[in-house]
Amino acid sequence: MAASSTGITESNIPETSEEILPRLVMIAYCFDPDGTMEERNGWHRALIAAEQFDTTVIYRPLPGRGSFASKLRELPISKRLRTIELSPSRLTNFLLNRELTFYRGYRRWHSEAFAVAQKLHSNVAFDLAHTATLCGFREPGFLWKLGVPHVWGPIGGTQDLPIDFYSMISPAGKLREWLRSKLNWWHLKHRKRVRDAFAGSAAVIAATEKARDDFMVHLGVDVEVDLETGLDYETHAKESIRDHGQPLKILWSGRLREWKGLPLLLYALAKLRSDRIPFELRVLGAGSSKARWMKLAKRLKIEQQIEWIESSGYRIGFEHYRWADVFAFTSLRDTSGTGLLDALAAGTPIVGVGHQGASDIITPDCGVVVSVERPSQTISEMAAGLSTMARNPKRLRELSLGATRRAKYYHWDQRRNFWFQVYSRVLPNHRNQQIACS
Repeated sequence: MAASSTGITESNIPETSEEILPRLVMIAYCFDPDGTMEERNGWHRALIAAEQFDTTVIYRPLPGRGSFASKLRELPISKRLRTIELSPSRLTNFLLNRELTFYRGYRRWHSEAFAVAQKLHSNVAFDLAHTATLCGFREPGFLWKLGVPHVWGPIGGTQDLPIDFYSMISPAGKLREWLRSKLNWWHLKHRKRVRDAFAGSAAVIAATEKARDDFMVHLGVDVEVDLETGLDYETHAKESIRDHGQPLKILWSGRLREWKGLPLLLYALAKLRSDRIPFELRVLGAGSSKARWMKLAKRLKIEQQIEWIESSGYRIGFEHYRWADVFAFTSLRDTSGTGLLDALAAGTPIVGVGHQGASDIITPDCGVVVSVERPSQTISEMAAGLSTMARNPKRLRELSLGATRRAKYYHWDQRRNFWFQVYSRVLPNHRNQQIACS
């Protein structure tokens, strides 16, 4: 592995292939087979592309991560996939590592990545380009300027925290969410780079129906929808369901930040305590709201039933999903929600808020959808859903089986055809003919 003076490293150089395939360049800021959900999303999108294209991926390597070149060489498509590490410049890295300047650094990294793509394009002449991660719509990058058909997405991030739930967060949180909402509106309505990226892309894919609706309202464009994330491990039905009378085992997972809405669940559990329904709660995650939420649990007299666990790797974290009888989802704004798919894969039914991306995922066959109109109603419906799970083991079993079935829909193996159709539709006709004959 040799690094150039530009900070670019080719981490995998495929052997020369006799196949004549269209060439695709992908920019995936997040890209790692064993990393976070977003990083694994970039990895799997590249693997799908390499099934039909000679694919080059430009990505940002994270410090301390080992090379995955050997893993790539083991794959059947290894001859058709090249990965290029692009470490950010010193200034870009400084900006990326600070919350307030992240997007400025993210834009700079995309500019650096685009310069690499342009240089490669002058040598190998790409037929197609795809900007794959991050999921947020605010920063489109520059790859749509390459001069070949461009695919952007899936993208989301348009959702706002419901105004009636501002009462659940701190004054500083209210200000942050208000500013974020206004910034979202401005980016969608007036930011030229976002509008130009939409106009300059041959296909834009929304991550959720909510994002699709927002793009239609603010930009006047209709797009297709495909969830930004997926499952990359096998799903199995639960071997056993809790016996009647045993404590209901509940899992909540996510960043311990205000917009994740954990107090909705804590207040609902206080209702269960009043109804003498035994329960155990595991809170899986870390964040700045932890101390305040622990104080709330103590005030509600449910602290003895709660175990607080720092976040761990997703393979280890999955065991917590298998432990749980129910997964509680309370996020007040999320493109979709990583924990929802992990719960489905574990055969764990969901009791969750039915808005934004969650409303695309949770069905009556795999969970209980809770309305998001006002906090008191949400808390009451969440308590009722958990109570049903605790008192009706048969229904819990039915929903568990439904969760396992629903999970299969989101496995990466099921996503190929959608993306093959997207790529095929935007690829120039003469290259489509070549791919059909290969």
